[in-house]
Amino acid sequence: NASFLSPLSPTTMFSLPSLSATIRSLNAMAAARPVAFGATSAAVKTTAADVLVQTAVEGRSLETLDLRRTAVFTLFGGGWMGFGQYYLYCRLFERLVPGATAL
Repeated sequence: NASFLSPLSPTTMFSLPSLSATIRSLNAMAAARPVAFGATSAAVKTTAADVLVQTAVEGRSLETLDLRRTAVFTLFGGGWMGFGQYYLYCRLFERLVPGATAL
């Protein structure tokens, strides 16, 4: 049984089969609801990026985060990067250039 150490905890072990099951599950969710999945993942990434910048670059503690700014980043990530770009690149471009978004 192949396994590796988690970078977060040297004593926690994850098996590759459970990681593979998680990846298959995420792929199934993305295939079933691509717009919602894209919007959610974009919102999570932009939220994480803003929290990282506020803590690591600006030196804020988690208690002093600018939550309004983080909310704006979250809405931008989910709204524009998730929904907006999906419709721009997968719907509008497909109408303008048929077959352009085919894999």
